[in-house]
Amino acid sequence: MLTATQMPANKTGLFLSSQAQVQVPLGDGLRCAGGSVMRLATKTNVGGASQYPAAGDPSVSVKGMVSPGTRNYQAWFRNAAAFCNPETFNLTNGVSVVWTP
Repeated sequence: MLTATQMPANKTGLFLSSQAQVQVPLGDGLRCAGGSVMRLATKTNVGGASQYPAAGDPSVSVKGMVSPGTRNYQAWFRNAAAFCNPETFNLTNGVSVVWTP
């Protein structure tokens, strides 16, 4: 299960998956999921958090068509609060997961 927290409430989070890892400035943060990026799902934040999968959703491995190896996951979200940059979106920290057969 992927869980993203500390996001604005009542907004959406877009869960992403990739095989490559990067550190590229994007919005008010860093994009960590690089290369060919797959959109897993868009979920509504409740209390500043959302998760994938929810009841009835395919698992992360099924939706992401996972094969053995490392996958990187991150969530993109709207955030109108002004921090370092004027953009109105941000990204969560990324996480790498090693999938084994």
